[in-house]
Amino acid sequence: MASGSGDGKSAANKPTEAGSGSGSAAAAPIPISAVPLPAVGERTCYVLRGISGSGKSSLTKHLVAAAEANAKSKSKPTDGKDAAPTTTTTTGSGSGGSTAPPAANAVICSADLFFSQSGQYRFDPRKLGEAHAFSLSCVIDAFAASVPVVVVDNTASKKWEYVNYCKLAKAMGYKLHVLEISCPDESTALYFNSRNAHNVPAAGALGMWRDWQFDPSAILVQPFIPEGALAKFIASNAAASQAGAPAPSHSHSHGGGHGGGGNRTPPRARTPPKHS
Repeated sequence: MASGSGDGKSAANKPTEAGSGSGSAAAAPIPISAVPLPAVGERTCYVLRGISGSGKSSLTKHLVAAAEANAKSKSKPTDGKDAAPTTTTTTGSGSGGSTAPPAANAVICSADLFFSQSGQYRFDPRKLGEAHAFSLSCVIDAFAASVPVVVVDNTASKKWEYVNYCKLAKAMGYKLHVLEISCPDESTALYFNSRNAHNVPAAGALGMWRDWQFDPSAILVQPFIPEGALAKFIASNAAASQAGAPAPSHSHSHGGGHGGGGNRTPPRARTPPKHS
């Protein structure tokens, strides 16, 4: 994987303690292969953190695959064939309610699912509160059904946005892991933004990165960046800037935690992560 740093920016372009940026934890990020996986027979909740385009969906797939593998190892039919595991994202209709089937091996809960209708993603900032209530309802239903693996897939740039998930997980006897996808600098934040699926504006992505709240309890995870992709993106942006053309970005604002700007506190330097 390519390193998430190397943008040549000075310490003045790094996040501050107040706005610490994704990837600001002291510990070096771990590869996705080293993320603690759920044990067979153990109920586990994963709360994900990461700006749009950082790879939370890929990390979710990795965790769900582990849940399915656990289900296969637990149930071996008498005919010797593997039982087909059941995995669900949520059975909610998008109107604010959700029910987790007791047979599910993993449930993915996300505010984005509220805005996904018939394969179409239609964000409405006026309904952001409803979307997060929908996500919380999904988690509560999954815990009540004792679903073995529950993944909360939201941006979660501030602790208050996910603290209730953590409290509920512990109260319900779930093992909890907060996983944060590393984003060590502005260039990486813009690169992630260029590949996000929800048209978050570049200015919003940078604002979120600068205002990111540090959580020392989170496990920092390396993002997947194809070899040379970040350097190519930086070079392309530099060329566009010299030519007077706008740098690549997305056009629609999501606001309210989906790319909002917020306070622009002068950033601080920090050690960039090492990638394998």
